[in-house]
Amino acid sequence: MELYYTGAITNSISICISTLTDEQLYDCGAYEKFGGIGYFLYERHILDGEEEIEILARLSSDEAAETLARLLKLEDPRFSPAFPRRADRRQSR
Repeated sequence: MELYYTGAITNSISICISTLTDEQLYDCGAYEKFGGIGYFLYERHILDGEEEIEILARLSSDEAAETLARLLKLEDPRFSPAFPRRADRRQSR
């Protein structure tokens, strides 16, 4: 899984927006409800080296993911300090 947007809530809890693998969706009991396609807003808990995911919402599009990430002031770790919009990324290629 590649994280697209993330922000720390505590040392062990982050809020994230990204796609999730089928395995991750099965592990958190959400595959039946959401299937494996799309972007998700979720809390990521890491305790004693174990990752646990709690899905908060499924997002309708990548545009929705980008808009929500900006509203929540989440960061894209691939771009620093602030992440550019998709149109800006296309221009920089």
